[in-house]
Amino acid sequence: MDELNLNQVARAARCWSGYRSANCSGTSDWSLHAVPDIGDGSTPGFVVRLGIPFVMSTASTVGLDALCEAAGPVRWFQLYMLQDRGLATALLARVHAAGFSVLELTVDTAVTGRRVRDIRNGFTLPFQWNARKLLDVSRRPRWALQMLRAGSPTLRLFAEAVGRVPSGSTITEVMQQQISNAFTWDDLAWLRARWPGKLVLKGVVTAAQTRRAVDAGADGVVVSNHGGRQQDGARSTIECLPYVVEAAAGRLEVLADCGFRTGADIAKAIALGAGAVQVGRPALFGLAAGGGEAGVCQAITILADEFDRAMAMTGATSVGSLRGRVEPGSMDAPSDRR
Repeated sequence: MDELNLNQVARAARCWSGYRSANCSGTSDWSLHAVPDIGDGSTPGFVVRLGIPFVMSTASTVGLDALCEAAGPVRWFQLYMLQDRGLATALLARVHAAGFSVLELTVDTAVTGRRVRDIRNGFTLPFQWNARKLLDVSRRPRWALQMLRAGSPTLRLFAEAVGRVPSGSTITEVMQQQISNAFTWDDLAWLRARWPGKLVLKGVVTAAQTRRAVDAGADGVVVSNHGGRQQDGARSTIECLPYVVEAAAGRLEVLADCGFRTGADIAKAIALGAGAVQVGRPALFGLAAGGGEAGVCQAITILADEFDRAMAMTGATSVGSLRGRVEPGSMDAPSDRR
């Protein structure tokens, strides 16, 4: 057994973006979660105190100015590239002026996946009632009363950017109305020239894509499969991560997203070479179950505790010493897959 002094375990890590993460994690971008009054704006307060970045989504239910009041100094913005370049340029200028230092461009939604669950549940914008939804709401009176007071969630930031509230028979239809389906690697130079801060590409899953991201001047990539909602049967991000890390070769920061539900999951990604992990659903579960900031606080605290335990059980006393602690032969060699 390796000797380990638990008093010396340190889980903090500093990334190029200028933040010190308490558990090598940050919140992922969220869109259209129906927790009235305590939506996107309730989470930044706690993550700011931990030094964790809050990533604001283009599909946020809170306006830019409202979120900035709570987001603190470490602000990241997730961008869905708009079809209208003029509107996109205006949005970028506004985001930068609001103090966002990192732009996270989602690159895997030029075509939106067919989300059968949304169709089955009648997930539309604006929200439309039917007998099934009324029955569902009647079983959650507290939520229903909050929703009655606050109104249905809507794409407030999209409305600020394009001048109207988007609508459609499904959320997929709404997003396709707004997002460019013609944004290519060549167009990335246009975005790089207009964004003075750090630029991160979210949705990179192969070594070839990583090398192109380096050539395009990206500062980082997020290994992500969009929560498994885009391409059915796509490889998990933890499977793709080693190949991306190898291709990056230290030339840009590599983060991971999607499927990370515990602190031990985060530790696995760090051991495989990720600089940090973005978490979305765990924080959202805490938000919904805990009624606001207290719930998010508990969720992130649980992740941090689990991360500590995973580090201790592997004998790692720092994030640096955690890297590479993967059993030989447990995965195919990165060079075997391009």
